[in-house]
Amino acid sequence: MSYVTEATTMSARPSAGDGMYVTLRSELVPAVPSPPLRPYVKGYLGFLESGASVRRRGLPFSSVLVILTFGEWLMASDERQPLARHSSLVRGLSRASVVYQHDAYAHGLLLDLTPLGTTLLFGVTGAELRDRIVPLDALLGCEAEVLMARLLKLRTWPRRFAALDAWLRARITAAPQMSPRIVWAWRRLTDSGGQVPISTLVDELGCSRRHLARSFGETVGLTPKSYARLIRFERAIARLSDGDADLGSIALECGYYDQAHLNRDVHAFAGVSPGTLLAQRLSGSAGFGHLEATRVRDGDP
Repeated sequence: MSYVTEATTMSARPSAGDGMYVTLRSELVPAVPSPPLRPYVKGYLGFLESGASVRRRGLPFSSVLVILTFGEWLMASDERQPLARHSSLVRGLSRASVVYQHDAYAHGLLLDLTPLGTTLLFGVTGAELRDRIVPLDALLGCEAEVLMARLLKLRTWPRRFAALDAWLRARITAAPQMSPRIVWAWRRLTDSGGQVPISTLVDELGCSRRHLARSFGETVGLTPKSYARLIRFERAIARLSDGDADLGSIALECGYYDQAHLNRDVHAFAGVSPGTLLAQRLSGSAGFGHLEATRVRDGDP
């Protein structure tokens, strides 16, 4: 398994009213899973943040986000509901953003799961998790508490990542196998960057468009057309985050008809223009593609 060196940034800001200074600490440590897990797990992120409340918006990407916290409460909402308290949670596939907020201290790990990994790990279909924020213990029962206690007991990020990796391999290996046709269709969409025509998938599988939409949507959580749209959006956001400001070339490379088509999808999924979204992400402190962050100022709700 490959890990990066832990990176910690610290700064200070005045606290409210008393002239004292509060130390802000942000430690974000990404890691990649072992090779056997890579069709199922896109990445890990260890985090430790203290000194200020942080609000993050999770963009609608083509993977499922799992947030594991070491005892602290996390507030989460799909922007249509009030913020609700969670410990560890799973956010299913969605075409809407999700807001997360924690208080002055947060410590835990993020997992970025593919829809295949989500189904094998939790034993539920993507359709059951679609547009939902689900407590981890609702999916794992008492095993969720056992897992978190074991990870907390380990004192370094590499040891936690290794233990998490081993636990994931054991669960996924023991899970019933998924439909080879759905796995194949998911790989085709993913490998093509969401650009393979749905008519091509239908022809290659030898099934009807309706059958593919129903079976793929039940397993993955979205229809092939909607899922391909998320993949294209995710690729475009990655290019924007790399600092590429040529929206026309990004649009063509990522499978959009033109820049106007890209602008419409970015606005549909993120609620802002590509330029505004880029500025927001560059000013944030997130370490995962899903998330952009802002500090919550004193007096904010």
